Amino acid sequence: QRYAIDHFITEKTLDTLPAFIALYLLFVTGSFVLNYGSFYRAFFMEMNVSLELRRAAFNHLQTLSFSFFNRNSVGYIHSRVMSDTERISSLVSWWQRPCRASMQPYASAVISTTSRLIKTRKKKYDTES
Repeated sequence: QRYAIDHFITEKTLDTLPAFIALYLLFVTGSFVLNYGSFYRAFFMEMNVSLELRRAAFNHLQTLSFSFFNRNSVGYIHSRVMSDTERISSLVSWWQRPCRASMQPYASAVISTTSRLIKTRKKKYDTES
């Protein structure tokens, strides 16, 4: 975006506008695809983890003795199984999102610095030739 302001508005030239628009749309589309895939994978993982935890918990509950259910309310046990498995599955499936989001500025900086370095070396090489 800074390039667009500096190049197209300040210098009043439109020579690379189509390439800039295409590259910008490519980055926006790529970002959308990666975010969609990430959310889809997180939702899928959350549902599967929750399903497996609940299945394991209910299978274990079926092996307990009747005296356990006489001492503990069935509603309380059911509520704990449902809420605890939901919290665990949410924690397991969504923890990677903040990690990936915090790495995005660093990746952008590396890409930007690398492209500027390549451009500078190319100019230097062209002037020496």
